[in-house]
Amino acid sequence: LVRETLWGCSNVIHNVNGTGNEPIDSQKDVVSCIASMIQYLSAALSTYIRQVVCVYCAQLIRNKAEEEALKVLELSYEWLRGVCRLTQTILTKIIDPQIITTNPLAEGIDAIVTTILPQLSSSLSSYPIDFDLAGIYSSLLSCITSLKRHEKLMMVNGTVAIRLGTLALNLQDNTEIVLVCGVMLSIFGLIDTTLCDTIEDFEAEDLFMIGGILCSLGCVFSPRPMCAETSSRMKLLGASLLRRIGMSPHDEERNDDFFSHGGKPHLLNMIAASLRKNDFSRVEGFAGIILSSICNEQSVHMFDWERRELSLADQSTGLLLGLSLLHGCVTSKSNTNALQPRQVYSFIGSLLNLYPRMASRTVPSIIHVLRTCMDPSAGYDCIESTLLVSLEFLASESIISDPHGAHLVWKYVSSLTNDGVPTAVRSSVIRILAKMCGSNKKLFRRIRDVIGRSMVSRDPFIRIAATATLADLAKFDLLRDVEEIIGWVQSRLQDEEPAVAHFALVALKYLVVNEELEFDLVIRVLEKRLGVDLCDTPTIMKLDSLILEGLLMLLGTGRLEEIDGESESEEGTDNVPIVSPELSKAVSLLLDCHHYLQNVDKDIYSNAVIRRRIYASLTEYTPQILGLDPDIMRDWDGLNDSKDTLPEITRFLALKSISVHGLDFAAQLLKSHDVGTCSNTKDVAKDILHSVSKLFRTLLLFEDEVHGSFLFRGLSIRNPKVGPSLTNEGRVSKAGISQLPDAVDVKNMFEEDPRSASAIAFLYAMGSTGSNSSTSQPTSELVLQISECFYDLLNEPLVDPAFQAVQTCSMMYSMDVLWASMEQAEESTKHTLFNQVVSDVEGWASNSGEYAYVALAALALAVDDDPQLWSFITKIQNTILGGSDNYLFASEDAMVLCVGMVAAKLSRTADARVSDLIDFIQLSLSDNSKACFGAFFGMGLMVKNLASRSELSGSNPSKVWRRRTIQRLLGIFMTEFDACLSESNSTVRELVDCLKMGESSDDLLCMCEEIDLSILVGVDQKFKSILIGLAHTFFALSAINVKLMKCVACTLIKLPWGSGKGFIMHNAYKACLDAEMFQQEDLSNAILDCTDVLRKAIADGSDMICSDALFALASLCSLSTANVQTETSLVVETIQKVLSDVSFGNDCKSISALAGCAIVGQVPGLTSFTPLAHQLVKKEVSLSVVKVLNETASNDSEELKCRDSATIGLGVLCAMKSSIRRVRKNRLVFEKTKQIDRGVDIEAIIQARDGSVLESILHEIQALLRMKSQHSHEDAAATNNKLSVLFSSLELIAMPGSFSRVIEMALSTTSRNDAEVKTSSVSLLVSQLKSRRRIGFDGRGFVDLSTRLAKMPYQELTDLIGIGSLPIITKAIPDLLNQLPTSVCEGVLKNLWTLSQDEIIRNSSISSTEAFLLGLKKIMLDAVKNDPGSKQTISPAVLRALQKATIGYIFSDLCKNASPSNPVCMLNSENIWSSYIRCLEIIPVAVISESDVLKSEINLGNIYGIALCARVLSSMSGSSASNRTRKIETFIACQNYPGNSNNDIRVIDQIRAVLVTSLAIAPQPQSETEMKESVMNIFEIMLVQGVKTFGLELLAIKVAFWWESLHVNEQSSINVPVQRVTKLSSFLIAKNICFQFQSLPCDVLIQFYDACIADLPFKLALLCGRWRISDDVSNRAKRICNDGIRLRATTPKSEARRLENSLTCLRDIVQFMTGEMLF
Repeated sequence: LVRETLWGCSNVIHNVNGTGNEPIDSQKDVVSCIASMIQYLSAALSTYIRQVVCVYCAQLIRNKAEEEALKVLELSYEWLRGVCRLTQTILTKIIDPQIITTNPLAEGIDAIVTTILPQLSSSLSSYPIDFDLAGIYSSLLSCITSLKRHEKLMMVNGTVAIRLGTLALNLQDNTEIVLVCGVMLSIFGLIDTTLCDTIEDFEAEDLFMIGGILCSLGCVFSPRPMCAETSSRMKLLGASLLRRIGMSPHDEERNDDFFSHGGKPHLLNMIAASLRKNDFSRVEGFAGIILSSICNEQSVHMFDWERRELSLADQSTGLLLGLSLLHGCVTSKSNTNALQPRQVYSFIGSLLNLYPRMASRTVPSIIHVLRTCMDPSAGYDCIESTLLVSLEFLASESIISDPHGAHLVWKYVSSLTNDGVPTAVRSSVIRILAKMCGSNKKLFRRIRDVIGRSMVSRDPFIRIAATATLADLAKFDLLRDVEEIIGWVQSRLQDEEPAVAHFALVALKYLVVNEELEFDLVIRVLEKRLGVDLCDTPTIMKLDSLILEGLLMLLGTGRLEEIDGESESEEGTDNVPIVSPELSKAVSLLLDCHHYLQNVDKDIYSNAVIRRRIYASLTEYTPQILGLDPDIMRDWDGLNDSKDTLPEITRFLALKSISVHGLDFAAQLLKSHDVGTCSNTKDVAKDILHSVSKLFRTLLLFEDEVHGSFLFRGLSIRNPKVGPSLTNEGRVSKAGISQLPDAVDVKNMFEEDPRSASAIAFLYAMGSTGSNSSTSQPTSELVLQISECFYDLLNEPLVDPAFQAVQTCSMMYSMDVLWASMEQAEESTKHTLFNQVVSDVEGWASNSGEYAYVALAALALAVDDDPQLWSFITKIQNTILGGSDNYLFASEDAMVLCVGMVAAKLSRTADARVSDLIDFIQLSLSDNSKACFGAFFGMGLMVKNLASRSELSGSNPSKVWRRRTIQRLLGIFMTEFDACLSESNSTVRELVDCLKMGESSDDLLCMCEEIDLSILVGVDQKFKSILIGLAHTFFALSAINVKLMKCVACTLIKLPWGSGKGFIMHNAYKACLDAEMFQQEDLSNAILDCTDVLRKAIADGSDMICSDALFALASLCSLSTANVQTETSLVVETIQKVLSDVSFGNDCKSISALAGCAIVGQVPGLTSFTPLAHQLVKKEVSLSVVKVLNETASNDSEELKCRDSATIGLGVLCAMKSSIRRVRKNRLVFEKTKQIDRGVDIEAIIQARDGSVLESILHEIQALLRMKSQHSHEDAAATNNKLSVLFSSLELIAMPGSFSRVIEMALSTTSRNDAEVKTSSVSLLVSQLKSRRRIGFDGRGFVDLSTRLAKMPYQELTDLIGIGSLPIITKAIPDLLNQLPTSVCEGVLKNLWTLSQDEIIRNSSISSTEAFLLGLKKIMLDAVKNDPGSKQTISPAVLRALQKATIGYIFSDLCKNASPSNPVCMLNSENIWSSYIRCLEIIPVAVISESDVLKSEINLGNIYGIALCARVLSSMSGSSASNRTRKIETFIACQNYPGNSNNDIRVIDQIRAVLVTSLAIAPQPQSETEMKESVMNIFEIMLVQGVKTFGLELLAIKVAFWWESLHVNEQSSINVPVQRVTKLSSFLIAKNICFQFQSLPCDVLIQFYDACIADLPFKLALLCGRWRISDDVSNRAKRICNDGIRLRATTPKSEARRLENSLTCLRDIVQFMTGEMLF
């Protein structure tokens, strides 16, 4: 039929043209009929291609009928060729204008160019058969050229330009490319003809895109010789159009009502409209969406949807779009700030990163832009910025990574580096060479040659650029063949231009940093080249400022020098890095330069620049390089600063002075900036403040490492591990603690029956608050009471090592209480009182014997390292160490115990005498094989004190010594352990060797896990003493090597029950859990094993095994995070049974009493050195243990040993209770200290060590706060900056809780506008909430202040802390809640959430909400990890409250405040919802199932939140995702599309909410079945509700997502000719567009949906054919369409456009599926 029709029309035309005898009217009628036939044939071919070629061929290919499909394509090709030839014949042969009728012909050609040609060309190219399209292109070119004389073409728009441009880019044949480009020139050349006298005849956005596309194509094809002429014409035409663009009056008056926007829903039109409105946010929003779509990236993955890769044609479209925008924003004179080249380059670069082969097509356009910028006649305004950004992009990896692109770039760039090129251009090009080398390292040698030539140029600017580029190459470590480069650098050091020498020095700096050159060698060469001595500071300071600045930068790059291995082995020294002489000289020069500047009058700005470099270089060095020595600093009293002071002290004082002076100098700079001295002064001052802050932190951390808690004075600082702890290690159960014995009861026991056991118990009760409180009794009375107890200790000496350990700790505990009492005395009398106490204790020797010296050693261990008390401590040490010679000790074991305690005291300061004392202890072990408790207990104390001072990692000599000393002690332990075995064990011997080296072998752990230690020589007192001592070493060993720690733990755990291994189980498992070497599952297995062993031992009557397993089980229960109520009950029942059953032996009953203490808290001497109750001890447990111990202690029928053990147990329980009370009392004391006047006195709160940097900082803070309290605003900015630096410096160290008063003072005295001080104050407060509290400091002050802030109303809070500080507090929720009582947590959490929501409402900020949800997520993740060793744990009650809050009021508020209708959350709601959904995924299903909020009815207020959470909730509940999403889709599809209500904001919000929710639900279907059911469901709803709902929008976006998904396009059945005639809506399909579209106006969102609806029919028809539901869908679509047609007459004009679009879509759906035309 087609062939006959075309043949007949050709014959008629030939006859009309040939005879010429017919009348004009007759000829005109014939030609008019044929023209109408051509118009009809073109329209029919367009329909045929859309329906048959795209859909029908897909069915044929799926059924493997490719030959038939090919016939369809051949017919389409023949059809198009015939129509084109027929049209050409009419236009070329019918010359008489009276005969020809051009309007139908124009419409026919418009259909061919707009629809047929782009689609058919791409379809034909999908098959291997070569269709000759050149003839068709030639015919079209001829037709369009002829039509331009008669008719104004309708195809002159951007849509046609992008389609033909994409077609041209996909062609390979140059002839076809020239012809297609000729067609475009012919079409768009019409704009420049005389028929269009004014440019206003065309829309500005169309001209912008057309001009950009023409320029882009001209540049892309310009490298092809055959296309050169055509390319030139296209560039000229495109540039001409862009330059003529101007805003027409009718554009400015265009109605912006989005209900009546123009019916052109195309991507180009949307972008162009944004440019026309000069809307930067729209342009940026579109660019972000397209980038997300192309790159398939998003910051947080909330959806599982993945996009397919772009086809070649889509890649070409994306590139053409980017290049057209680039040419448009550069060439168009009407360009505004709405679009800048940098944004366009960002888009193009992202595309090229994914598809690098397109780089070669991009380069010509960039070169064209560069030439435009360099052409003076172009009249471009932003030449410099565009030139630089274009050069940078040309050198980027996006371009250079492609070999062809790199070749084109280098060919152009190298030509700009030759002589004769303008200096500005040449230098700019040279400066990008480093970036080019980084993008493609293969260009290095070419770049090196260019730099080498340029460095010897006569032009100083070229030399500067070349040397700076060389410095950049060195900075990025891109230099090769450094030997050759060094010569160039050295030759430039003496260049006449100072800037060249400066960059040469910078290049040397980076060569040293990247270890290409040695620092020492560079320093020596510099002295020769510059002809100066670095020790001659005045000469150095006379250098040019640029050279001096470069030199100072170089001086900050030194590193420690490693000792040569050979010299190390010869001298026997440790391989500790040293400071070389050159490095020391560099540091000295930096300090001397600073000193010189202080004494020389110099321009403040040049002075500041040099000082900035001095500070920056100093901050690069460690304390060791700076010349600071820890041992010397530890011995310095902080007061002696005379001239004969050691050099290390002098250096420390100099650094402190520099840091403090830097603050004042920066303040002076800021003040000078205010009066307009120099525009760059503020930046220099900021850099100096930053460097000063870093220097302060370096010095503070050094002081903290050297002095530890002794960095502070005037506070009750306790021994970290000995004596009652004054830190609150957790919120202990009040009910459980209240059941423990009181001190009065224990005292009565001692007075009624003064024996050794009751004396031990009374020593533990010394610290209680009551009548005998250490704080209410004079020190002399305490001394008297303790002396009485010590006298009674001699009555019945204890033999069992376990009770010996408890007894020793009672002495240590009493001495700590005694020291606490002495600290309450006046400062002037404290030393005298201490001297008197020492004399009194020495006097006990006549009555108490050797225990008096044990008391002296314990007193030395309890006393702080106050320098003024050191002489007394030395006296105690000398007395004890000389005791062996003076026969002061009755037993060697007591003497060795005292020696061990003295060594523990000395080990805190890394005293060298410790090694000799260890030798003494080791010798005593070899001489005495039985009484060894003192030796092993003392070694355990040493290990604990060695590890408690600081971190053990690092190369600091003190740390190295501590590590090796600990390794030596552990080696002694395990050597003696091996000696107790029946025969020496090879695994234990290898373990000993590894302990001495501090490293674990590869197979050691396996050997330790498989070791057999079931046979022992016999469990004697020595073996138990070894285990008790080893129990205190695990945490120190974990700081050295966690693998070794696990090896030791596994070895000891393999011991048989009854050997005493129960004493080590608690610490072994706790240390391994903390180091994550064991998991909770391992602990649970151990508890089950203990339970089984205990039950079996009770049944078998084995006392030793029973007591061992009982103590282990009692101590392990406190470590488990699981419910161990059953095991705890078993422990209590077993204790009651053992102590009341006469069948058990005395040893078993004694250990059972200690097991009762272990179930309540830490047993001193066995599991720790300090008695402290467990956090979660239950009331009934405490009550049962106390009851059974009281009954046993008062039962006269019991053996004395059993009664004694119960009495001691009661004393230990009393100490646990009193320790908690002392913690609370200590906190109250600090609270009273804070009650001072408004002008806070820091010295009354905290005193730092004399001469320390911390002291200087505190004094400076005090002075600054006083200035602020005087309300003097003269230097307010400088004061605020100084305070901010000082506060930020203190964040790294733990401060006492009373310092919170200083923070509160800073907040209250700072105005609301001083945000920097408020932010730094809040940051310091939050930093102190972290779990790094200093022993002896109560951090409750910071917790209380944070809690009070959280409870304040929003306005008052922001007035106090500033608007920007609230997110800092909300982000610290995990640290804050972990330190609050359970009853308070829920209220604080709700208050903080309310504050964050108030911030959204009042200040339009979501930062606090984001921070809150991040903190909430962290808490829940930590809880999921289930790590019992974590320092931060949260109670189950608080965790459940958080979970309920998350699914309750938090969700409700998010639905309200983070919804699409809230403009505040438009840009960042993605981060909010992603954090919330992550929290939701962690919450257990059982908790979510209880939520009424998530189950509530769907409405417009909550639909968006429910849609985002639908997938998570479905996966957690186990229900099908389609069930939950189906409800949401049904609700959306049932919503009526609102009509025009005069742009009512409520109507707009409703439309936005529904459309954005559709974007959120669209990516969620997971299978074809779900998608098919969703499509049918939407059509069913539309069948009932009609076409005026959101059903069609929902269907369009769901199909669009499914069509672009990776899952669909991987299916072979979809491999068909792709639809090319689209609205390009696919470029806006990304998984996170539900968030990105929120930043765009609602009319843009509607236009996007219109584009998706326009592209829907083809996709839906193809998918329905695949799913075999075409008949059902087409039937429903037809019925819906017919119903909609009947509504035309009654539809208001404002709604008519949307109705017609909907009906057109439904009509096309039916046509694609059935071929039926409805209207």
